[in-house]
Amino acid sequence: MFNSLLIIAIALILGLLSTRLMKVLGLPNVTGYLIIGLIIGPHALGQFLPGAAESFEGLKIVSTVAF
Repeated sequence: MFNSLLIIAIALILGLLSTRLMKVLGLPNVTGYLIIGLIIGPHALGQFLPGAAESFEGLKIVSTVAF
C-alpha cells in the first residue's frame, strides 16, 4: 500500500523536525528520535493506518544492516 521510499522520507523529515523541537525544549536529540520512532513504528502506526504494517516488511533489511 505505502511505498517504502515514502516511509523512509517521512521518517527522515520527522526526525529532523524532532531535533528542532528537542532543541527548543532543551532535551537531547536522541530523545526526539526515540519518541518519533515509537510513534511511527509499525505497532503504533498500524493502529491508525491498518495497511501500514505490511509496508514495513520491506524495510526489514534496514534493521538487519543496522544491527
